Amino acid sequence: MNRNKKKKETDRKTALIQMVIMLSCGGFIGGAGTVFFLFYGESVSQVLNRISDSVGNYAPWILIVLCTLLCVAAPVGVGTVRYKFKRWNQDDEEETEALEKYVGRVQNFLSVFIIFVMCMGGPCMAAHDGMSTISVLFFVATTFWTLFWVSRVVYYQKQMNPEKKGNILSWNFDKEWLASCDEREQFRSFRAGYYAYYYNQFINLIIFVILLCAANVYEMSNLPFVILGVVWSAQTLIYWYEYEKKR
Repeated sequence: MNRNKKKKETDRKTALIQMVIMLSCGGFIGGAGTVFFLFYGESVSQVLNRISDSVGNYAPWILIVLCTLLCVAAPVGVGTVRYKFKRWNQDDEEETEALEKYVGRVQNFLSVFIIFVMCMGGPCMAAHDGMSTISVLFFVATTFWTLFWVSRVVYYQKQMNPEKKGNILSWNFDKEWLASCDEREQFRSFRAGYYAYYYNQFINLIIFVILLCAANVYEMSNLPFVILGVVWSAQTLIYWYEYEKKR
């Protein structure tokens, strides 16, 4: 079977049916959500308030626990990379490709973990009490600790591919790293970037629906919608700009 065969364009009838289905689903979700919150909005509001209060009260401890897990996960992940690297057979292409994938996964896992911990630490960064300050300082120390181990992952990647360039501490790291990749790797990166943009459209739409439902429970300001609008528009504009620049 030819995998490179081009996919046929969706015909007009099928496209109209798909649009009707999407609009119907959106209307059903919106209507069902409105009815649900009309009858159970107060109970849901009380539950969400309790969760919010609990998270706020224990936010410093949650941040410290997450930072501790990250402090442990970083050296463990790099240790497994080092173990595999020492036993790497450079003449085996399949083993080399598997090792490159594993190293990339460890690096991406640590990056995602840092972002998650940073976002979870937002309430502590906004607070001004003593425990919150201690947890934020702990987070800052954890960030530098993790960056050190991420730099070790990059080191092993450079050992495997000496042509790779980039300093993990520089804001030009991603550009320099991409420029040093071969055409196949650059194609994979661009393809991944497109699909990241593609799926972000759905994620933003889901967040918008969640905000609409939450607006029926809380007396929300327009700020969450404004932030979502700015982020969503920025993603679209950046994609548009980069696409036009590559012509």
